[in-house]
Amino acid sequence: MRISVCSNLSHSLFYGMTVSLVVLLSLLQIAAWYPFLSQSHSEMTRHIRLKEQASEDWSKTRLQAEQLNDLVLSAVPWVTHDVAAEKDQVPTKWSIQGTASIAQWQHLFEVIEAQFALGLLSVDWQRTSDGRWFGRLSFDVQGMHGNRSYHNWLPTPLRAYRFVERDWRLLSTMRAGNVTSALLEYKQHRHWVRKGSWLSVAGLTVSDVFFDRVMLLAKDGAQMALMIREKERADD
Repeated sequence: MRISVCSNLSHSLFYGMTVSLVVLLSLLQIAAWYPFLSQSHSEMTRHIRLKEQASEDWSKTRLQAEQLNDLVLSAVPWVTHDVAAEKDQVPTKWSIQGTASIAQWQHLFEVIEAQFALGLLSVDWQRTSDGRWFGRLSFDVQGMHGNRSYHNWLPTPLRAYRFVERDWRLLSTMRAGNVTSALLEYKQHRHWVRKGSWLSVAGLTVSDVFFDRVMLLAKDGAQMALMIREKERADD
């Protein structure tokens, strides 16, 4: 009887130790594999997020392509635009050109950048005699992403010029054929100018030259008359 009880007790202890050992080994195995399983799960989650992001970006790119193809700038009739190149029916290059004031160009660029992701490829700016700017710009059409950077594509800073008369002197005027030229001094630097000349140092256009005065045009459309002084007239 005692032998039977001891035998049953031994079997119970052995069984209990075996179960504990199996559980311990299982826990050790799980602990050993956990970093790899966790990394695999993280990689899978990251892959799913990247795939979802790529799908969202592609949807935005397709929407941008449709909007660019159907773009009508009715509020700015002075500009023309064209899709210069495309791939798989998605525009890759876009160009615009027109003649307008700096303020009008700035407004157009703000409208464009609010809708489209563009990178400047080439630009040609020419100042016209009436103070406006002719521009021809070519863009690389990029993928739509958040937090896009603002770009300044203007040929000159957009700011109103404050005319300080003491900075200027009209020294003399000269007529050769049908062209009247003038010698100006601005902040002790002299410049020969004629109608349509662009004074980049001051951000002004020479709108007209007369025998006794020069008309200057600011970016905001304000005009200033620079008169020849009596002293310079007497010296001449």
